[in-house]
Amino acid sequence: MTSRVPYEEEDDFLFLFHFFHFSFSLLTLLFVHIMLSRYGSHLIKQTRRHVRTLATCPKCQHSTPCSFICPTCNIIKDVDANCSHFELLNLPKSFDVTSKEIDMAYKTLQKKLHPDLHHQNPESAELASSHSTRINMACDVLSDPVLRAQHLMLTTNGEDPLAEGTIFQNDPELLMFVMEARQTIEDVATENAEELYQHHQTMMNEVVTEMSETFTNDNSDIEKQTKALIKLQYVSRMLETITDLKPVV
Repeated sequence: MTSRVPYEEEDDFLFLFHFFHFSFSLLTLLFVHIMLSRYGSHLIKQTRRHVRTLATCPKCQHSTPCSFICPTCNIIKDVDANCSHFELLNLPKSFDVTSKEIDMAYKTLQKKLHPDLHHQNPESAELASSHSTRINMACDVLSDPVLRAQHLMLTTNGEDPLAEGTIFQNDPELLMFVMEARQTIEDVATENAEELYQHHQTMMNEVVTEMSETFTNDNSDIEKQTKALIKLQYVSRMLETITDLKPVV
């Protein structure tokens, strides 16, 4: 049978344990403080230099954060990750940007970023490929009225209007609108799908106009914009549902 350590010895052991634990924590904090004091400014300078590199041309130092090609020396360069799709395509930040404008911007940029123009420089070729992917994404977003409005509101207000839990998603007026539209789809025979599609396409055009007016008349009314966007999203989904309808054989 083992003898029990006296209370005094237990207290001494706990005291030593806490003392060494405290000393080790203090030394760790002191080490971190010394390292930050010595190298912190260097890390900040490196970070700033990296950001500045993205925002400027590596050759002429011209500041063009959202331009794939330096307008001064015409060489391919990196772009800032925070640039909006509108800025990347050099388009006005507007919901009313047209398909023709998007297509022209796409063709102009793709001509400048064609792989054949940059194949001699591996780094430039890699940048051109990466930029082409980003341009395609920007065009896809801006070509879709739902995604375009969502991106415009996100880059303007800093919040995603279609994020989970948006209070306007349960708005009674919107819910009634959706229920009536879905009931119309269910009541129409599949052989009349084309007629139903045309009806909802007209509805889509009306909601797009409504969405445009919320940006034009009062760009600060986030509630109106969000409600119009949710309605636009619903109608867009309805059109997809109608497109999937097949005629009865």
